Amino acid sequence: MKKIVSHVICALCLSSSVVYADESSDQQADQFMECLSIAEEQRNNDPNPDMKNHWAQFSDIYGANVYMYAGSINYIFDHIQEKFDKWGNMRQMLPTQAVNNLALAVLNKCDKQALEKVASIDNYTTALQAYLKARQQSAPATP
Repeated sequence: MKKIVSHVICALCLSSSVVYADESSDQQADQFMECLSIAEEQRNNDPNPDMKNHWAQFSDIYGANVYMYAGSINYIFDHIQEKFDKWGNMRQMLPTQAVNNLALAVLNKCDKQALEKVASIDNYTTALQAYLKARQQSAPATP
């Protein structure tokens, strides 16, 4: 019974994470936030330097798409922790393989969508660098 419930939960999660062409920009930005959080988690946790680079590249692609659909770099920083928490909770409650399969399905949907409408990584990295610089300049000085 627990296995059936897990699969039903995974199916529900997956159905809420799929990008469709007729979705609003907010929904597409949210979809790419899912993928960005997965890529960042993998980049931060993978011990293999080559894989860290791989995930960093995908993180930029997903981040560029979030930026393109949301129109704001702040959107990423306002929502990323929520996505990390969502995936962390799923990892605690569901079998590892089920969560991994869901993550792979979500990433595949993002990859397909990213290929259909290519976002500018340069615009994203410029906005990200400006955001981080402004944040650093506004931080209180440490003695």
